[in-house]
Amino acid sequence: MHKIVKSTLTALAVLASSSASLALAQPADISTINQSEIIPYLNSKTVEPALKTVTGNHLASINAQQQEFITATATNGLQFEIRFTNCEGEKPIKCKAMGLLSTWEKPKKAKKLNKQIAAFLIDHPLSNAGVLDDGSPYVYRHVIADFGAPQGNLVSEFANFIRDMTSFGIQLQGK
Repeated sequence: MHKIVKSTLTALAVLASSSASLALAQPADISTINQSEIIPYLNSKTVEPALKTVTGNHLASINAQQQEFITATATNGLQFEIRFTNCEGEKPIKCKAMGLLSTWEKPKKAKKLNKQIAAFLIDHPLSNAGVLDDGSPYVYRHVIADFGAPQGNLVSEFANFIRDMTSFGIQLQGK
């Protein structure tokens, strides 16, 4: 597993050097976390070590419905949200899943948007993508951790999401 995570992060570094306008997140020193440590449930505190390794910054908040969520920005500028689902307890909340969501402004070439989304979904069957009411595209990925998740898997989930969303964002720009 360590080799897979390291390979993924190394691939991100190679891709980052190839695109100056939308560089991918730089690989982090994942030796600072215990990759095999099982995180028993998900919330802003338990995912923070993994999230720190692949983002520029993040902020945990609580919405009007008292639900915890995180807004994160990758080092390449990609912004996304993490929403926790299937939760128990109040403090700390103990969730069995999380949703990663990224949205973009409505592209200038909106006629191609449905084709771009369809092509993306063929290559990324574990994601959901579409168009919001205002014409803005979105991509959502649901991560299940019913019986906990190794810290290294969380790093991979975040790194893969950032890589895939950055690629999708470049497609939207027509590059």
